[in-house]
Amino acid sequence: MRKIKRALRKKAAAVMALALAALLLTPQAVWAGETRTYTGSETMQIFPGGALFSPENLANVTGNTLIINYASGMNPDCVFGAYTSLDASYNSVFLLQGHVNVYVEGGVSDDGSAIGNSVIMSGGSVGGAVIGGWSNKGSAIGNSVTINGGSVGAEIYGGYTYCGIATQNTVTISGNPILTNSILYGGFKAGAASDAWTGNTMNVKNSGMSARGVVNFQYYNFYLPVTFAAGGTMLGITNGANLANSTIGISFLSSGATLQSGDRVTLLQSGGALATGGINTTATGFSGIAKVYDFILSSNTNNLYATVSSTRQNPQTKALSEGQASTAAFLNQGADMLTGQGLQNARGASSGSGGQCGVWRQQPAL
Repeated sequence: MRKIKRALRKKAAAVMALALAALLLTPQAVWAGETRTYTGSETMQIFPGGALFSPENLANVTGNTLIINYASGMNPDCVFGAYTSLDASYNSVFLLQGHVNVYVEGGVSDDGSAIGNSVIMSGGSVGGAVIGGWSNKGSAIGNSVTINGGSVGAEIYGGYTYCGIATQNTVTISGNPILTNSILYGGFKAGAASDAWTGNTMNVKNSGMSARGVVNFQYYNFYLPVTFAAGGTMLGITNGANLANSTIGISFLSSGATLQSGDRVTLLQSGGALATGGINTTATGFSGIAKVYDFILSSNTNNLYATVSSTRQNPQTKALSEGQASTAAFLNQGADMLTGQGLQNARGASSGSGGQCGVWRQQPAL
């Protein structure tokens, strides 16, 4: 096995290299997923460079659920929902409390694709990156990261690929997590990778949130709290941001919104230059099912604004049709499941194969 030559952390390098060695000695059959909970004392794979919490049987590559929930005990260095040379699909990692030293990843694949994996974080902390799905020679499609608490010390990636595509991934933030050191990526491409933008969705579900940056999202969806007032800010970032040609969606988290016609709010405030060419100039959102809000979008060098142009009652009393909610269709972006054909496309979307495409576990820089 080739050594990871450029790992920025020795712990991560040792864990990843030795875990691969163990994996290669394990028969690679598709097993039913397993559920494991770490409460501070469960068995981890211990290597000279660190501790890896993963499925007990590394041949399990689909449907695993790992739960990190402990107040004291040995900190895992890395947590992987699956770690394989096959497709890693529909695995989940839940971080409730505790600390992971380096990485948390929903699904990791070398030769295959990472499809539909997820990381859900409501507490605890991660010293390094959080990644929904990671693939070296395949693609990262339909993965998600949801963070509504805790803290992350480095980047957050919906999908990361070295050679394929990283599309249809979702990052959702809500609550009050600490993300001041994190750039949020819908998709990240390295090496010979191609598309890392199409279909990637960013959901912001609270006001007053902050991060270091946002990159590679086709859809930016802002769910305003019902108590959100004129002059408030949803998300502030310290870097600049390129939102060119993205679609901006706005809605409310529930009924009872109090914004009035003429009220202006800030959806995104950036510390650097903000590019917004080609975005939509209007949006329609709903407070509950009965009240409809029309917004006008505008921007300057550092801010993306939404101004209420009108409010009205929804003339429909039944569930909103797709046509009526066209500019609020983002509500379904994060929940859409890949179709059967989409899965086939994911497996075949790699832009290259063989040795020219990356190095096993070449991780994003911390």
